[in-house]
Amino acid sequence: MSEHVNDGKRGFLKTAMLGAGASAVGAAAPGVALAQMLETNIREDSVLAKIRKEGVINVGYAQTGPWFYKDAKTGELGGIYKDVVDMLAKEIQIKVEWKEVTFANSTVALRRGDYDLFGSSLVYLVQRALVVNYVGPLYSKGVLFLIHKDNADRFKSGKLVAVAADTLPSELQLLKEGYVAALVGQRPFEMGEKSMDTLLALHDGKPVQEIIYTGVDRVTKDNVGEFLK
Repeated sequence: MSEHVNDGKRGFLKTAMLGAGASAVGAAAPGVALAQMLETNIREDSVLAKIRKEGVINVGYAQTGPWFYKDAKTGELGGIYKDVVDMLAKEIQIKVEWKEVTFANSTVALRRGDYDLFGSSLVYLVQRALVVNYVGPLYSKGVLFLIHKDNADRFKSGKLVAVAADTLPSELQLLKEGYVAALVGQRPFEMGEKSMDTLLALHDGKPVQEIIYTGVDRVTKDNVGEFLK
């Protein structure tokens, strides 16, 4: 995961609005669309133009806390992405109308025009990226392994064995120091490479695998040094 994340409020909101405008239309390249937006020369047939004209953005959401959820007692919506959409609406002075959907039909409904923006977390898939625009990155995250200080020696002595997911630098260091016995991590660079190869194959009309397995890295004290280089 890249460590360089644009966390500027206005920069993010422009990117988010760009995603909403291009997601269902898919006509302008991101760079061109951003230039159009910055110059307020918005295409009349774009979703963004529709939103500005009506003063309302229709947002679909699917529940998965803490990103987006509905309070079971009050029915009030909340979550990180709920806050992000509210920020967006406030910035460009529009109202939000919410529509609950499922993850299974999220992109189908977006392409159909049921709403202008899908406002929940959605796993990146090549098939989805071909028909909608993803907005991001919105955040970066890491993983920390926390234990009570009284149990530290039990992990180091091997009396308790911990196996953690991912191979972030902080986790590799914990493994080296004996707090974790093993790590199992995905291969993001290989995922990116395979994604581009798959996109090129689809563009050329070649068949592609429905599921592409990129493998995982298994790290123990015997090979942790290779991953810390």
